[in-house]
Amino acid sequence: MADAASNPLNQPMDIQELAITLSAQNLNPTMLTLDNLRSLGIIPADWELARQPVLNQLQARLNFKNGVNIVAQQRSITFAEPINSQNAQSVKAPNIAKTFIAKFAQAGYQTVSVAPKTIISFGNDETRSPRQFITEQLIASGPWQNVGNGTPQASVNFVYQLEQCQLNLSVNEVQLRTQNESNQTVPALLFSGSFNYRSEQQGNNTSQLQAQIDNWSQNMEAFQEIVHQKFLGKSEQGGIFPSQAMPN
Repeated sequence: MADAASNPLNQPMDIQELAITLSAQNLNPTMLTLDNLRSLGIIPADWELARQPVLNQLQARLNFKNGVNIVAQQRSITFAEPINSQNAQSVKAPNIAKTFIAKFAQAGYQTVSVAPKTIISFGNDETRSPRQFITEQLIASGPWQNVGNGTPQASVNFVYQLEQCQLNLSVNEVQLRTQNESNQTVPALLFSGSFNYRSEQQGNNTSQLQAQIDNWSQNMEAFQEIVHQKFLGKSEQGGIFPSQAMPN
C-alpha cells in the first residue's frame, strides 16, 4: 500500500519516485556496508540511517533519513528516492549511482534502468475512479467485465521502443493511505516506468553507463508527459516537473 503525505485524501495528489537500477555480473550485497560506502565517497559521511541496515549474502538494504534508499541483491543494485517540490532540483540518486559505478568500475555492468513512478489520486472526484479508468479507457469493453460482483480489478502493461532505449510502462490500481492516525485509504493509479539501456561496450564501460544515467531528467520529463498528457489527457502537466527542461 502506498503512503501519502499528511494532505487530506479528498484532494488530488501526484506522488513521484525515481529509481536507478544497475545490473552487473560481479555485484555482491556484502559490498554495501555503510563504512565502505562512506570511505569510498559514494555517500556523504553525514547521511543518517532511518532504520537498522540489512546486510547478508542475499540482500543489502540501507534507508536514509533524507529519503534515499539503496537496495542490492546478487547482480543488481537500486538507488531510489521520493521526489517532491522541495527536492526536485537536488535529486541525489543519479549522482550516487554514477559515483558507485566509478568506484566499482570492474563489476561487469550490463544494463541501466531509469525507473520513474507516479501515483495519481483523483481525490473526491466522484465522476471517475482508478478502476474505471483502467477497465473503461485502457481496455475495450466486453463480456469479460460481467464476471462476479462489481468491476474487476485489472493492470495493463505497455512496451514502447524509443530511439535510445526501451520503455516499459505499467498501470495498476493501488491503495493510498495517509500517515496520520486516521489511516484513511483511497484507490489511486500507479504508473510505473522503466527506461532500459543496455551496455554496448565490453570491459570498463563506466562513461557510457554514466551518460545513460544522465538521461534521467529527460526520461522523467518524457514519462510525466506520457502519464499526464497521453493517458490522463491533461493539456498541461500537473506534476512536480513542468514541461520545461529539467536539470541533470
